[in-house]
Amino acid sequence: MADFKLPDIGEGVVEGELIQWLVKAGDVVEADQPVIEVMTDKATVEVPIPVGGTIKALKAEEGDMIKVGQVLAEVEAGAAQAAAPKAEAPKAPAATTAAPTSAPTSAPTSAPTSAPVAPAPQAAAYSGGASLPAHDVPAAPIVRAMAQKSGVDLSQVPGTGPKVGSRNRVLEEDLLRYLNNGAGAVQAGAPSFASSAPSSSFAAPQAASKPATKPVPDYFYRDLAAAPAAEERVPMRGLRRVIAQAMSKSKFTAPHYAYVDEFECSELVSLREEAKKVGAQYGVSISYLPFIVKAVVGALKEFPVVNAQLEETEKGSDLVYKKEYNIGIAVATPDGLVVPVIKNADRKSLLQIAQEISELSGKVRAGKATSEELRGSTFTITSMGNIGGLFATPIINYPEVGIMGVYKIQEKPLAKDGELYVGKTMHISFSFDHRVVDGAVGGYFSNAIIERLQNPARLLMELV
Repeated sequence: MADFKLPDIGEGVVEGELIQWLVKAGDVVEADQPVIEVMTDKATVEVPIPVGGTIKALKAEEGDMIKVGQVLAEVEAGAAQAAAPKAEAPKAPAATTAAPTSAPTSAPTSAPTSAPVAPAPQAAAYSGGASLPAHDVPAAPIVRAMAQKSGVDLSQVPGTGPKVGSRNRVLEEDLLRYLNNGAGAVQAGAPSFASSAPSSSFAAPQAASKPATKPVPDYFYRDLAAAPAAEERVPMRGLRRVIAQAMSKSKFTAPHYAYVDEFECSELVSLREEAKKVGAQYGVSISYLPFIVKAVVGALKEFPVVNAQLEETEKGSDLVYKKEYNIGIAVATPDGLVVPVIKNADRKSLLQIAQEISELSGKVRAGKATSEELRGSTFTITSMGNIGGLFATPIINYPEVGIMGVYKIQEKPLAKDGELYVGKTMHISFSFDHRVVDGAVGGYFSNAIIERLQNPARLLMELV
């Protein structure tokens, strides 16, 4: 009997949250097979087991904080080879391993069960013997959540990712491809407008030639006769818990103050429109964020105290001025807000920053961002422009001393030289740590950003 302990994950990580077990007691595992998912610094990593064998007992539960060196499971080594022939058992006849009712099939519903049925097309994409239970299919947490929300059995989705045991890992694009091909399962128990139609109508052959219809959301159906539930209790785990801890530490450590301003941005809008044409030639989408990043970097050089951090020492506190300009970009994900970092933004062009923002945002939403890509920021920008609202007072991404909020551009009547005209304006807001950044400094810092955004020529001079 051997103990499986949490190994050193690297990057100085000493503990993490056990997000999910990928195996259960009694499972046979192979050496280097991922068995748990652990979240550290908002990044989720899969941890492999070093030896093959049979999992005899699990010593930690999902949601537990686990430390490096902690025993997580008992493993009977050597059992994996003995059980190997069992994994190569011949496939059962198609009639006994029928595809879900939502999968396309050419067999009539009235055919006898003993008649051979052609295997579903998606099953041919991998060779793993009998279908794995959905919870045993290798996939990231966000993919599992998407599948559950869509009512899809993950064991029926062909995976194209790296091989884990006898099955390829199911990636987000694999699930989307499966759904777009009209193969998504109908949620069990969900009522239907066509309740008089037989259930097999969802698997009719002609469905494959039609575009997948958008499922009716759960909240559309309401049983008015049923008594509403008094409450629902959900443990705060994973990313949500990390965010809650970070926000509490920031709010109760740094005395925040807010600063809000508005500026006319017609020239910025025009410059962005021209930049979009250039970006399109390189396959890069240009938003307003790259311009704002460059304006912020210029202002941070002008007011280095905003690019500093306050560190507690045995003798008091030290103000540490950062010489790198690493800009965090807050990205909304289904699990919460995550902040990937544009490293050395002062050394990158608008096009490079735009491309990096796009790539990092995609990795964050897919749950594939590394811990290194989520740390080291010296100042953070959060954008709500695509949502709306006038402005907000964001919470500082501690231990930074400032954060900037960016909001929607809107047309409104403005006055210039005694004349009224319709111009484009944008609100920006800041939260600063008052222990480090005085009110006047925060105002001047905001003015420095606005000057650069209102005068694109000045901004262009700071591109290199």
